Amino acid sequence: MNHVRFTADTLATPDPGGTVENELVFSTTQHALVGHLFAVALGAHVVGLVYFLFARERIAPRYRMATVLSLAVMAASGLLFLRLGLSWDAAFVEQGGQMVRTEDRFDGGLRYVNWLVTVPVLLVQVLFALDLTRARVLRLRTLLVASGLAMVVTGYVGQLRLGQDTAWALGWGTVSSVPFVVLLVVLVPLLRGARATLPLEAGRTTGHLAWVFLFFWGLYPIAYLVLVVSLTAQTAVLSQGLFTLADIGSKVLYGVLLAKVLRLRSAADGYAPAREPADGAVGERPEVQAYPGARPDEQEAVRA
Repeated sequence: MNHVRFTADTLATPDPGGTVENELVFSTTQHALVGHLFAVALGAHVVGLVYFLFARERIAPRYRMATVLSLAVMAASGLLFLRLGLSWDAAFVEQGGQMVRTEDRFDGGLRYVNWLVTVPVLLVQVLFALDLTRARVLRLRTLLVASGLAMVVTGYVGQLRLGQDTAWALGWGTVSSVPFVVLLVVLVPLLRGARATLPLEAGRTTGHLAWVFLFFWGLYPIAYLVLVVSLTAQTAVLSQGLFTLADIGSKVLYGVLLAKVLRLRSAADGYAPAREPADGAVGERPEVQAYPGARPDEQEAVRA
């Protein structure tokens, strides 16, 4: 296999796939760090998959689709990090104490492919936790999905020429930030305002969801901008770290908090499996009633 030798931090031939990491040479430590980040993210999503698999039975059927969607996000994103890790290892080989390119290439664009699927799902999920009319849910669903897709697609276009055309990357990055701001303006007040209509603890948790959304989703434009401002091995590692941290927080942590809200709502509605042991005396079965409008299978679960 032929290898191309470069000095650390210098650019190689521009990568036609738009993944700037292929244009850089990394130290062995930098390369190992990125690989370990991918492994941690894979592990986090596998744990999340197992968690949601067991948590869904404690959530009333009327809310359970949100947890099913969390399972889908965990599976898709776990596969993403498995592929990113394999691609990263295959794209570089040690030579003279540095990690240089091989004939393979690191396909960082897989992140955007994953986001095209998971971002709309994550945005729609949260609507299951809120007390909204059907008409408002439909309006919000359309706005959130359209904004999410626009954000991902325009970001993907911008990253295609990172390291080659700063004006292009910065311009499309700016365009991508517009739907991101729309999401913030819509979702953050919606989540914080939900405290007024939800059970006390569920309301507090939706407030936490708002901060998780604001912080972790806010890491994505920072990770993108890092490479626009300075393209070196160090900034590439930082960017990969920020993207990976954002994925873990915005998918796994976000999903766990959302599942908690749904369980609390289920318990408040009278769904017996959602009740914590502390909700009743030890050895006693909590006295609960099926909530209004419960289907036969939900009524049976309450009596069980």
